[in-house]
Amino acid sequence: MNAGLIASYVIAGIILVSMLMMNMRVSNSSVELTLTQLTREKTSTVTDMIYDDFPNMGYNLTSTTNSILTIADSNRIQFYRKLDKFSAGNPELITWELTNEPVTETQNPNDVILRRTVEVNSTTEVTDINLGVTRFRIWYFDEFGLSTLPEDGEFLPTPVGAAKRDSVRQIYIALELQSPEPLNIGFTGNSRYIRSGWEKRFSPGNLAN
Repeated sequence: MNAGLIASYVIAGIILVSMLMMNMRVSNSSVELTLTQLTREKTSTVTDMIYDDFPNMGYNLTSTTNSILTIADSNRIQFYRKLDKFSAGNPELITWELTNEPVTETQNPNDVILRRTVEVNSTTEVTDINLGVTRFRIWYFDEFGLSTLPEDGEFLPTPVGAAKRDSVRQIYIALELQSPEPLNIGFTGNSRYIRSGWEKRFSPGNLAN
């Protein structure tokens, strides 16, 4: 066979492989961007709920609730707050808990249900948050906690017992969500899940009363 013809086949093959690899990179970048945006939006949905609940713990119409924190554990917290600011009635008992129940609607084996429960007047409303939560960790600080991050120490050991719960002044939450589907990496067959993390330290005003 003509050497020039063989060389042209080789060059054409190299160009074809290069084009395929470039198309795969573009496709992976597009998928990664979509999964990243989707995971961030889901994270924002969960944090909006947290921002509404945690700063308002202990809130009642005319004063603080008689009791505020009733459970203070690393993956579970329970407290009283009044949800409706325009009507009288008993305050609600709010529970946030990271369960061990997997989210069956996704391919991700790491995501579990984050559950928010509202109890008042013998009625219970359960909201299962199945948006890809893989971590929901809580730290508790007393009035002498001066550190900025939990890793700096000075946080209360969990679960915080009844005798210590009244000393809680600040609550630090770390949240992580992962994408429901994996992102494939090139021709290697490897894959990974897109992660979105969020951390916040709250100082609910009613805990200082």
